[in-house]
Amino acid sequence: MKNELTSEALIKLSEHLAQHMGINFSTDRLIDLKKKMTVLAEAFDFDDLDEFAEWLLSDSLDREQIELLADFLTVGETYFFRDPKAFLVLEEEILPHLIGARKHAKFLRIWSAACCTGEEPYSIAMILKKMIPDIDNWQIKILATDINQTFLKRAAEGSYGEWSFRATPENFKEQYFTQRKNGRYQIDPEIKKMVQFEWMNLAESELLSEPTYSCMDIIFCRNVLIYFSIDHAKQIISRLNNCLITDGHLFVSPNELPVTTDVGFHSLHRPGAIILRKSNQLTPHNLVDSGEVTVTDATDHIKSITEPMPSLEEAQSFYNRALYQEAAEVLLERCRNGGDFSSLVLLAKSLANHSDLKNALKWCDRAIKANRLNAATHYLRATILQEQGATVEAMHSLRQSLLMDSNFVVAEFNLGILLRQTGHDKDAQRHFKTALKLLNNYHDNDILPESEGTTASGMRVIVSSLMADATR
Repeated sequence: MKNELTSEALIKLSEHLAQHMGINFSTDRLIDLKKKMTVLAEAFDFDDLDEFAEWLLSDSLDREQIELLADFLTVGETYFFRDPKAFLVLEEEILPHLIGARKHAKFLRIWSAACCTGEEPYSIAMILKKMIPDIDNWQIKILATDINQTFLKRAAEGSYGEWSFRATPENFKEQYFTQRKNGRYQIDPEIKKMVQFEWMNLAESELLSEPTYSCMDIIFCRNVLIYFSIDHAKQIISRLNNCLITDGHLFVSPNELPVTTDVGFHSLHRPGAIILRKSNQLTPHNLVDSGEVTVTDATDHIKSITEPMPSLEEAQSFYNRALYQEAAEVLLERCRNGGDFSSLVLLAKSLANHSDLKNALKWCDRAIKANRLNAATHYLRATILQEQGATVEAMHSLRQSLLMDSNFVVAEFNLGILLRQTGHDKDAQRHFKTALKLLNNYHDNDILPESEGTTASGMRVIVSSLMADATR
């Protein structure tokens, strides 16, 4: 093989693959990319690496060539019910409302973009099977797409090893899978037929205008957008917005939230999950613009209001209907000259749900200053810090919360999650065990304080699954 690829050439290739295929090679993986390029050059009948790199960068690839690249370069890492909190929100908050609204029409359209080997769309199908008693009378389409054709073939086969179940509640595995002699598990044909697998390169965002992807109720697009440039990711998000019905939901990963602002979505922050709801209309002059508007700007905006001081009940009504911008406007007026504790807390929550984490933290700190002994406010501060990536500070606030209330289940759980993420597995297990003990004080259907709707039984399943995962 002629020539050696320079670091500069490898970086260009890495950026090109990320932008045009959503395949990322970080700087510490450039050596791996170099090895793969050498093998790929031979597969594409090139004997000169420089010429091969130049050809790749020329954007002259057809679908067959993209499939070959994706098959060689992508690494599938997924499992059933990955990110359990997202599926908990799906099952306990979004789907009940949607199913209730469609009880006469009886149809649903859901899309799992970048589905890898199928665990995500099959997880959705199992939840629907569990929730809808007369599901045979429904028209349900779960579309699952990926750029890797090999992954799609494996997904369509529906055969999985033990490792794919590392976060799966045991009852799902027992009910919807059959163990074969080779030790693998075959998915139930009734679940399998609910999912339609298709090839798609999400980077070609113009494809999203096709009818196949229209009128979706829910779209899962997680851990994908981070590989694209900000502008390209926003373009994709805008197209995904067009694929959704009004009030449809888009699931993304927390680290993808910055690219989803100002494109017709309201953010629904839930502990451990980021869901975007399509708004009725685009609002280019929103109170909050990509999290950069200042408190002073917002206050100036409302000074023109001449009506009497709005009530906390009015703000709470807006908040309960997920109208976070409107709630923030009311609360900023109430808090302009100081504000009462309840208004300060609700303002921090409204701004956080509207993706203005910087200002949410400022108002949360003011609320803590007004009442330092309130455990829930310290917990709110921790969730905001966690979304900002300030893990150490978030853990400190969770510990402060537990000092104020040692029976705070959700704080115990989230501290365990952060400890686990930072490699402190033994400490994480200790907090998970404490959370399980505290859950004994609740009935199964009790909603846990500050949990955004999570039931005690749902939390028990998540904690038990995480503890079992750690012992494997």
